[in-house]
Amino acid sequence: MTSSKLNAEYGSNGSNGSKPNDTENGTPKQKIEEDVNDIKLEAGDKVREEAESGQHRIAKEADTLSDAIDAAAENLDDHDREGLARYAREVSSNLSNMAGQIEGRSVDELANDAKRLSQKNPALFMLGSVALGFGLSRFLSSSAKNAAQTNGDGRSML
Repeated sequence: MTSSKLNAEYGSNGSNGSKPNDTENGTPKQKIEEDVNDIKLEAGDKVREEAESGQHRIAKEADTLSDAIDAAAENLDDHDREGLARYAREVSSNLSNMAGQIEGRSVDELANDAKRLSQKNPALFMLGSVALGFGLSRFLSSSAKNAAQTNGDGRSML
């Protein structure tokens, strides 16, 4: 809330002209607390929207990666590498399942699952976090390079 809005609402001395016990409009402190709560709720909604958007992007990327691994498995089959092809299909299937779980669950459910995993097996959680961070940084770096190449100027947009 801007100072001009505060001055208009409460007067230049911080008082809204009502008695301190005025229950109809509440005290200035109550009004400010309500405004802060409204801002918190609004910020929470925006964070949730961004998390859901990220959730959908991750699921889509996992599906895309799964398709690419399936194509590689087909290529391995063509070159008589059945063992590697079987392993690639297993990885692809796990990625596809993960994408389905990510897409089919709420952000709150995913956060609760991560919290439970971190409590039950902190070492695995940390290893997974490092691997995920590394993977995301490689993906974002690659995406930035691809975007720069498609622009034709050779400079990164980041």
